[in-house]
Amino acid sequence: MTWLTPGRACTGLAALVLLSGPGQAAPQLRVEGTEFVLEQDNVRVLRGEALAGAVLVLPQGRIRIASVAREKPPYGSEIFLYHFLVENGAGSSQELCEPDPNGQRLGFPLQVPGEPAGLTCTGGAVGKCVRFGYQPWYLSKEGLPLKALHQACVNLVTANYGGDRGTTRNGTPIDIYDRFGIQQPAYAPGMTFEAAWSPRGSVCVARPRIEQNISLDEIRQKYPHLQGFVGEEACSEEKMRGHPDALLFNRSYPGYR
Repeated sequence: MTWLTPGRACTGLAALVLLSGPGQAAPQLRVEGTEFVLEQDNVRVLRGEALAGAVLVLPQGRIRIASVAREKPPYGSEIFLYHFLVENGAGSSQELCEPDPNGQRLGFPLQVPGEPAGLTCTGGAVGKCVRFGYQPWYLSKEGLPLKALHQACVNLVTANYGGDRGTTRNGTPIDIYDRFGIQQPAYAPGMTFEAAWSPRGSVCVARPRIEQNISLDEIRQKYPHLQGFVGEEACSEEKMRGHPDALLFNRSYPGYR
């Protein structure tokens, strides 16, 4: 995951966008969902595809928006997908983002309430969970706890059972679904129930995704709060459907290496 934290204020996200001229006030950049919105002289507003070609000057360097696309997730607002290029001093550029599961190098800005604005890439857990339909800029929407769902999703995607560190491996297939129907189970042949998830980590663990990275015994020892909720007999989707903290569930392949 690529996560840039340019500053606490939204207007600090970009010090300059190369659209201003002599005598013009410095443009102000803010984020709405996953969309950049540029305001200049309190009148001119550019957003979405109109910002293709703009250069953001961040503490990490000059980031050019090469292109902008849109995507409709399973739930929530439209997502803007930006192709970011880091400009080098010699006139060359390099990709900001690593390839995602579809081989695309895309990203978007993200403003979560109470947190600094930043850029995230679609190949990382934060970006993946937004595209799954869990949009954390809404604390809740239509009764759905979207910020909590997003954090639970990040824990799920990274196999972060105790909320302290991920134990997954890039490219590991999983089947993710939730109790609200935003994501539905695929029931892929050979996959079995792995865990139920909350914003703090797992609620129960039937088995670890990759046992070489962490075993059931290690989970029991490392996370005392999961005592009584570890192992296939103690952890099942049927039991967890009634647990108030279990927002998301997942299946994975046993013995995956």
